[in-house]
This record gives sequence, C-alpha cells and structure tokens, in this order.
Amino acid sequence: MVDVEHESIWISYCPMELERLEPTHLGLFNSHHRLAAPVEPWESLKIGDGTPPVMTRHGWMILYHGVHATEAAGGTEKQLCYSAGVMILSKEHPRTCAQTAPPR
Repeated sequence: MVDVEHESIWISYCPMELERLEPTHLGLFNSHHRLAAPVEPWESLKIGDGTPPVMTRHGWMILYHGVHATEAAGGTEKQLCYSAGVMILSKEHPRTCAQTAPPR
C-alpha cells in the first residue's frame, strides 16, 4: 500500500526547443509524475533520489535512499537506519520503473 503522505521520488519534464536554446532561457517544468513512494520496510520513513539517471543497457539507472527505524542497543530507543537501493527505469518511458534492487 502506497502512503501518499510520505516523501516520494518524482520525475518532471521540461520541454526544450533546441533551435531557440539560449543560456539565459530558463525551462519550465510542467509535467510532474510520482515515480516511487515508500513501499518496502527499509524505506518506510523516507525515500529520496540520490544520483542523476545514467543510461545502461537495461534502462535508466538511479541510486536512491530509504530510511527506517530500528531498535537501538538495549531496546529502549529507536535509531534511524539509512540504506541505498538501485532503481532501473524504462529506456523509452522513464516514468515507469522496470525493476528495483533492495539493499543487501
């Protein structure tokens, strides 16, 4: 079950015209889509992106992070555990997640 109240990873698009591209022209991001929300136990408190996408033979690869709470030594308090995962996005439709790899 996706919890829409938690932070999520979003993908946004900015249409650019190459023939009229100028360094002083700012692009307008006008198309936003939720890419991933926390669904795994290791990302239960927070999920966020980590790197710009890199094209691989499998699709666009990004590293991302998740945060969850664990029992501290002694069991009286909780401590936060920060983990990294890998996400592969579709080459043709990058707002589609092809697969994820949880931390080991």
